[in-house]
Amino acid sequence: AMGVAIIFNYILTKSIVFDTGRYNAKLTFILFMAFTLTGVVLNQFLLWFFVEHLTLNIKLSKVFAVALVAVFNYFTKKYIVF
Repeated sequence: AMGVAIIFNYILTKSIVFDTGRYNAKLTFILFMAFTLTGVVLNQFLLWFFVEHLTLNIKLSKVFAVALVAVFNYFTKKYIVF
């Protein structure tokens, strides 16, 4: 399911959000996948860090983690991938 979501996200991002890639299609897709998976890992890490070390509420931690990862995803896609 995650693989299908990443491919669908790639197609939508490429066709709607960013015009063209800096690299060929294969490298662009590989970079997209790498940064998307990095975002997933970053999200899990931030959630763990906020809950376990900063003792924040789980729902508030999710909001912060999702917001930070959204910013990470946007900037990596804009300035590195596309």
